[in-house]
Amino acid sequence: MISESGSDAKLVDLGAGVPIRVPGESSGPEASKYDPHWWHDPRNAEAAMTEIERQLSAAEPKTAASFAATRRRI
Repeated sequence: MISESGSDAKLVDLGAGVPIRVPGESSGPEASKYDPHWWHDPRNAEAAMTEIERQLSAAEPKTAASFAATRRRI
């Protein structure tokens, strides 16, 4: 889907950048207890917002203060 969009926008994998993980096993007998929906935990959502701010600020340094202010309001 991304390659077919025609965009050259940078892809940011928030799941890879968010340091907090949902506890549980991703394979083996305990796999059914693993929840891949990491954004359901408010701590994970906050970490994702921080990563989004970081990525946007790197892409648009002149607007970094605005991105930071917006994240603090949310």
